[in-house]
Order: sequence, then structure tokens, then C-alpha cells
Amino acid sequence: MKFNLITDHWIPVRMLSGESSLVSLSTLFAEARSIADLDVRPHERIAVMRLLICIAHAAGGIPDGDWDTFRESYASAAADYLKRSEVVPFFELFGDGPRFLQLPVKSKEPVSSSKLFPMLASGNNPTVLDHEGGTNRVFSVEKLAMGLLVFQNFYPLYGAGYKGRGPCVDSNMLHTFVQGATLHEAIANNCLDAAEVEQFSGGAGRPLWEQFPTSMKDTVAVANATTTYLGRLVPMHRSLRFTDDGTHFYHVKDSMEYPTFDIYSREPSSTVVVWGKKGEEAPRLLPARLDQAVWRQLPALTVLRRDTGNQASAPPVVQCYVQNGDDECRIWTGAVVTDFKAKILNLVESTFALPAAMFGSGRATYHEGVQFAEMWEGRLKKAVSAYGVAMKKDKPSTAAASHHFWNALDQQSDVLLKVIRHPEVLDNEGQIFGFGSSDPWTKLVNQAARRAYEDCCPRQTPRHYEAFAAGLRALYPKPKTSKDKPLAKA
Repeated sequence: MKFNLITDHWIPVRMLSGESSLVSLSTLFAEARSIADLDVRPHERIAVMRLLICIAHAAGGIPDGDWDTFRESYASAAADYLKRSEVVPFFELFGDGPRFLQLPVKSKEPVSSSKLFPMLASGNNPTVLDHEGGTNRVFSVEKLAMGLLVFQNFYPLYGAGYKGRGPCVDSNMLHTFVQGATLHEAIANNCLDAAEVEQFSGGAGRPLWEQFPTSMKDTVAVANATTTYLGRLVPMHRSLRFTDDGTHFYHVKDSMEYPTFDIYSREPSSTVVVWGKKGEEAPRLLPARLDQAVWRQLPALTVLRRDTGNQASAPPVVQCYVQNGDDECRIWTGAVVTDFKAKILNLVESTFALPAAMFGSGRATYHEGVQFAEMWEGRLKKAVSAYGVAMKKDKPSTAAASHHFWNALDQQSDVLLKVIRHPEVLDNEGQIFGFGSSDPWTKLVNQAARRAYEDCCPRQTPRHYEAFAAGLRALYPKPKTSKDKPLAKA
């Protein structure tokens, strides 16, 4: 079987005309200005974007101030680069020579290729939407190519005795990419300049296929693949090899282990925050959470690194774009969420149009808006608890009330961004997001809290009404006196 990722079509894209189709790598770069976006799932988007960025840098170099030249020329340079005789063989999916992200290994028993796909029932994956685990499946070559790329980027612990993980799943990190009007713009928007690449401990390095490890004992090539910027963009964390028909693959324990996060070497799409108990704070990767929408973490995604001592920072791709791009920044965020062991739980993704103010004074205002909502969640829980105490039996769930509250805000979270774009709505005698404020966010939060309380605390009997009134007193406590702290700071 023959299939080369450079010349054969396997990447789903959506054209500016609205049509969806599959393209090869060479076609993608040649027609990037006519492609609106990738037409893929969240984990596939992250893996493919990393591959495209790596090829763009390999062909066009690392920009050092001259961004206009890079943006104009990288696509044509990539098209020429992918024709090189020393590059083409490493993008073969099958055959006796070099193979894309594969090594010439062979174990006793090959495993089904279905293990490349996290949505299918195999191993630790759930069977809710798939009941063919363990059966012999046949996948199209296009799906095998995508599945292999995603597997090498993301898969958590897999196989007895293996300790490594794909670099993109470290700490369930939330990935962020800057969007563009076309795929051509999006690729350029997520490339880094020389100043940002200096932040990586291994330096720029070379793409995996330019210094391909012959084995795990090839220490120089392994170091390039696991510690450098370009080397990590297209990872190979498992030593595996497809059978000739693609239905199975061999794999062994001897594989490359990618160092986990430290503040000087991280994935270019990851966000660093400082968390921990007082006195024990440490930099960590911002994780994706299934119980909390991403809009609540936007302040962390917009912290620009002003000096080397600032450990918390936005993703390098966002840092670079804001410093060299337009005022408004449209971003996509997504992640694969695991149980931090071998089980994949879910996929998440969101998009946001961030005003320029989010990278300045507006970030603090946005953060206050999120804290204001969290303060009202605390009030809501106290109110529901007070209702339950008065009822003594049939106590309502504070968790259910909190879910109602945040669900309402999740659906209209753009209201807070609109407030940042138009700060004049906050002019309320110097006070924002508080008692007596008439701004849209304050109104929305108040309404969401009241509706959540009413939905979770029924009023059908006189006793219900007494309990409901007790809860209202907790939801709307007596205003603070002038000697106390302002209500907005409660």
C-alpha cells in the first residue's frame, strides 16, 4: 500500500466557498489563501496545526522582526520544501523505507488500529457511542493518517510498563491558537518569532523528519525531538509501526519520553498560571476543566509577559501575535481531558474575540467580573442552604443551583467581553459590578442567581414560602454600612 501525506489527500478543510473537502499537505499550502479553516475535531485541530506550523517554520525559517516577509512567502516556500527528495520519504505512511512517525519495530502481537482513535471503544475508552470494541475494523488510509498524528500528540498512558505521555496531554493543558480570516493567516498567526523561541530551553531545533532518530539510543536526535521547539511540534512518543494493510500496528515499550512542563520549556499553545497554597505557589499549566467553562479563565489567557520574572503568562502564540499583530485577537481554545492516567474523558473547545483592552487595563476589569459572579454563586449556595434548613427535610441541592447559575452565564458570557469593549457602561460613581450598579453584567448575574434560586427552591405550600423567604434573606443580605467594605468586594 502506498500513501504519502504530502501528495495524497487526508486533511479535512472548509473552503471559502463553504465546500468541504480533503487536501494533501502540498495542496493545503498552495491553496491556503482559498481555505477558510480546518474542518476537524478539537484534538485533530491541535495536532494538524502543530504540523502545519512546523512545516511553515522549516521552510520559511524563524522570523526575526520581518513578519511581513514571512507572512507573504512562507506558503510558497513550504510548497517547494515539501518537494525535496530528502523530505518526501519521511511522509510515507507505509512501505519499506522511512515512515511518518513510525519506527521499524515489531512486537509479538499487533494491536487493532482502532486504539488510535479516542472516540472508539477499545482499552479504557467508554462504549456509550461505540459497541465494536475488539472487532477487526477497517479504516480508510486518510483516517489512519489523522489517527496516527493525533495519537502521537495526545495519547495518555498506554500499554503495560510504559510511563510516557503525548506532550499535548500533559496536565490536561488547554491549547490556544489565534484564528485568521483564512487558513493562510491562521498558520502565520501561530508561528513564533526568534524572541519567543528563545524561551524554549532546547532552542529552535529541527523538525523530527530532518533529524529522525534511528533508535532510542540516538541521543542527539532524541534530544532534538523531545526538547526543542520544532522537534516537539510533531512528536513521536510511541515507537510503533503499521502492518502492511493498516488494520493493526506493532508497538514496544522502548519509546521517547517527552519532558513534562517547566517554565522555560512548554508547548507554544499552553498557558502558564501560578497556583498553590500561600507560600507554596508554583507555575503550572492551565488545564481544561469539564466543570468550568473557558471564559472564566480568559484573564489567565491574556497575561502578557512583561519581564523574565513574570512566571504566569499567556500562550507564546498569543504573546507573539499581540506584539506583532492587530488590536483584536480572535482565539480558539481546546483540549483533550483525561483522568490523568489512561482514560480519555472528553474533548472541549471554545472561541472568543478578545478586544485589545483584554491585554491591558480591561483584563483586571474582566477578572473582577468573574469574581463578582463567583461571589454571587457563594450567596446562592448560602440561600439554598438556608431554604433547606428551614425545610428540615427535602433539602434542595446547592450543586444543582450552582449548575443552573453557571449554565445561564455560560450562554451569555460574551456580555462581559462587551462590557470590556465599552467600559463607559461601568460609569456608576466609580463603582463596578456591585450594589446599585446598572451595567449589563451586574444585571445578568443578579438575574441568573435569582432564577437559579427559584428553580431549585419550590413554593407550593405555606411552609415552602417561609423557607423561600429565609433563603431570600441570605441571597440579598442587608447592605453594608459606609464603614464596611463595599458590597462589590464582599
